[in-house]
Amino acid sequence: MSLVIQSAPGSEPVTTAEAKAHARVTTSSDDTYIGALITAARVLFEAITSRSLISQTLDYRLDGFPCDSTEPIELPRAGGQLLKSINTVSSISYVDTDGNTQTWGTSNYTADIYSIPARIVPAYSIVWPTTRAVINAVTLRFTVGETAASTVDENIKLAIKQLVSHWYRRREPVGVNISAAEIPMTTMALIDQFKWNMLR
Repeated sequence: MSLVIQSAPGSEPVTTAEAKAHARVTTSSDDTYIGALITAARVLFEAITSRSLISQTLDYRLDGFPCDSTEPIELPRAGGQLLKSINTVSSISYVDTDGNTQTWGTSNYTADIYSIPARIVPAYSIVWPTTRAVINAVTLRFTVGETAASTVDENIKLAIKQLVSHWYRRREPVGVNISAAEIPMTTMALIDQFKWNMLR
């Protein structure tokens, strides 16, 4: 399986001004660098929690549909009411037994946006299609994440600002008595509450 970003977020959950205010940075000479740190902090948060913060379109590729017709497909980076879940499932496509790419109609499946993780299941009396035995035979395209930074949880924003401030002060892989690669315990405590395994 693989997960590919087709459309990256158009903004970040924290602005450069917000990050600078938290880090007490008054100069504008490092604005570009701080902006890059914000993106890096958001990407790290998403990787640790398996959640998408700001709206983005993803392609999730599988070698085939589940063998059991009632077994769901769990979607990475989506799920639960704590953060916005699936905004839209754009399409489900697959390579049929003849080698042709087909699009599975939306009436054939249901998206459960409340479970953790979110999942796709066949509609009542419908079974998963049969695919050709090739890699990446199935592609699910869906959009996840908050549509605006204003609706991102404040604890998430705080974690990102803390990470940015930590990295800004410690630009090398290691420092005196502390490693820049290590996430501070207070920041990790904020991040942990949004992990899937902490919410199940």
